[in-house]
Formats: sequence, C-alpha cells, structure tokens
Amino acid sequence: RRCGVRPIDRLTPNDIFAVKYTPEGQAGLDRHRDASTFSFNAALSDPTSYGGGGTRIWLDSAVRTLREKYLRAELEGVVRDGTASGASAEARGAAARAKDTLDRPAGTLDVDGYVVRPDRLLPEDGEAHKIAKGSVMVQGGRNVHEGMSTVSRTRYIVAGFVGLNRHCCALRYSGWRGVMALVRVTAMNSGQVAARDKFGEGVPLWDYVLYEEWRGIFRRIRWASLSLALLSLATYAAWHVVTRLSPRFNLAARRLFAGVAGYESSGLGCVRGLARKRRRAMQSVLPTKHSLDD
Repeated sequence: RRCGVRPIDRLTPNDIFAVKYTPEGQAGLDRHRDASTFSFNAALSDPTSYGGGGTRIWLDSAVRTLREKYLRAELEGVVRDGTASGASAEARGAAARAKDTLDRPAGTLDVDGYVVRPDRLLPEDGEAHKIAKGSVMVQGGRNVHEGMSTVSRTRYIVAGFVGLNRHCCALRYSGWRGVMALVRVTAMNSGQVAARDKFGEGVPLWDYVLYEEWRGIFRRIRWASLSLALLSLATYAAWHVVTRLSPRFNLAARRLFAGVAGYESSGLGCVRGLARKRRRAMQSVLPTKHSLDD
C-alpha cells in the first residue's frame, strides 16, 4: 500500500544476466538509473576473493533532501565560468543571475523540478555495499548507483530488472515501451523468423517474447478471418442451391425476410400507403362519365 502496488499488479522480470568484472576488462559500471521498478544483483563471488568492487547507491529520497546543496554548487560553477577572463556576454549575464540566487538565505531556494545529474553526485552522499557470496541486494530502479571498480582478480554477479506491469513478457502489461519494442523487432524482421538467433544479439529476450506473442495473435486473427469467409461462402452456396431446387421454399423464405425486414410497417410501407391515398384523392377529383352527363 505504501508503494502504491495494487492486488491486481504483477512484478515480472524484464531481464536477468550475468556480469564479469576484471581490471583488464570491464572493471566497473558508471553511475546510472535503471529503467525498471526494482533492480537486484546477486553476488557469485566471495568479497575476499577480489579487490575493490561493490555497489554504491544514492537513495533517491536522500538526494531529494540535498537538492539545494547541489543546486548551489552548480550555480557557483556558473559564477566562476562567468567571471573568468574572456567569458562571453551570455556567460556573464548567467553569472549575475546565479549570484543573485546564491545571495538568498539557506533553505529558501526553489528546488522544485530540479533533478541532480548522476555525474554530480558526491561519493560521500552515497552508500557503498559489498555483499557476501550468495546474498541478493534489491533497490529501486530510480536510485542512482554505480559498480565500483574491481582492482584485482575477478568479480561475478547476476543482475536483474523487475518491472511493475510494464514491459514484461505480455502485451497487456507492456505499455508504450513494449509497443515500441514490438515495432522495432517487427521492422528488423525481413521474413519468416523461426528462431531468435536470426535476429542477432541486438534484440533483448523480452522484446522477442512480445514479438512471438504478437505473431500468435496475428495468426489467430488470420485463421478466424479465413474461417469466417469460408463459412459465409458455404452458406451462400447452400442457400443458392436450395432456393433454385425448391420454388416453394424460395417463396416462403422471401415472405419470411419481408416480415423480418418489416417492409409494410417500415418507412417503405408508409410511402406506399401515402401513394395509395394520393391516387384515391386524384380519382375523386377527376371528372367521370356521370358528372359530364349532368
């Protein structure tokens, strides 16, 4: 309830993969946010078997309370750039406006809408974690985090992204992200594809699952349309044969359809009735033989 998760909501894994960190290869991972509701990583290596490493996390709730601190630091940088020798007129104007803002008392800056860039976050404002082998750490996808550099030997982890009714392996939960993924995979497909290998490694697994589900729905729609067309054709052929072989059945069917359509009681019947009344009225006005004799 606190996180806004409803009973009908579903948490589904969007992607799960293994990562290898080595000083010679990928030593760490830059600061970033994940496009997921929750993220997790499971440690496959003992912390004593490698040097360095770990995960540093900046909780989004903690960063929100430090927005004024980072905004002031950013404005101070604008002032330094604008007061340096050779600064442009635009930079000097921006520096003057930034200085007026910095002169305000602490706690009075308007930080609504201000988002701290991940590369500006200070290490001391984050929390470093180095979990034991076999442990799993779960965090919100909105939290900025980084993989700290491994300085010796090798570190293995399993990372995963978990979505809340979004971009998971079902079209009804995928949202616009899943639709865009479906369009992308469909555009990449130049012919009938029977295996994911023909797409190459550029297509994530969940995108391919959405594509396969769409192909299944399209096949069902195609077979349903074909079946309906064949049924309609068979019905028309049977009707044509029966009405030709049995004139009495043809007459009865025509009377039935006329009654169902309501020709006599519908607008057509009203028009016919008005026409009959008009003919009677005209006949009463025209002279007859008896009126001429009189």
